[in-house]
Amino acid sequence: KGKGAAPGKKKGAATTASIKTAPDPDIRVPQLERNLLGRIKAALAVRELWGEFVKCLDLFAQKLISRVELISLISDIFPPGRENLLEEFDRLLASRGATDNPTEEAWFSMPLSEIDFSNCTRCTPSYRKLPISYPKPPCSERTAMCRAVLNDTWVSVPTGSEDFAFKNMRKNQYEEALFKCEDDRYEIDMVIDSNQAAIRALEPLAREIATLGLSSGELTRYRYRLEKRTLNVIHLKAIARIYGDHGTEILE
Repeated sequence: KGKGAAPGKKKGAATTASIKTAPDPDIRVPQLERNLLGRIKAALAVRELWGEFVKCLDLFAQKLISRVELISLISDIFPPGRENLLEEFDRLLASRGATDNPTEEAWFSMPLSEIDFSNCTRCTPSYRKLPISYPKPPCSERTAMCRAVLNDTWVSVPTGSEDFAFKNMRKNQYEEALFKCEDDRYEIDMVIDSNQAAIRALEPLAREIATLGLSSGELTRYRYRLEKRTLNVIHLKAIARIYGDHGTEILE
């Protein structure tokens, strides 16, 4: 009986060993992909280029870029004369089902104002549900609460007399004057904001100059120089606008 138990024990140990050394089918890479990736890595040679290639693959795996965009990105990485590897990699992606959907490309290039919502579900007079075939852009940073409360399905659409493209709307002379007035007010608001920003930047400098003049106790004329980083482009443009033809002289 003791002799019969020993072979059974050895057989169990051998089975255990075979289980430990068996590769995980979920992480096993097919031989074709392994060979191709090995040749691509050897062709890239430089470690930084291989790192860029892996980053592009990661973007594609997260569905942040399409197959066409992936091929366009990695084509700049491959050295001259190795276009055959790029074509082979593209064929491999296509054979594994990584094909671009032309319908999705059409959706993303179409503004919402041109989508036909006449047959879509309506919850209120102004809100329509996006078509079922409309692709939802990936968003990897959303939490469970974001997915529960944020709206990715319903959009507001114009109704009645507003149900046409704004750029094609016909305007009479009074509406033209109204739009021009709004544009002028917007431009004036931008000028006021830039002037206020320039004043906020210049006031501390003026106080500092006045303090230096008082502390000297003399009427000596100082020549002050500002660092280039003290005033940005917005401040300089505001000063030049205020002084007109003498703006360049003031800035110097």
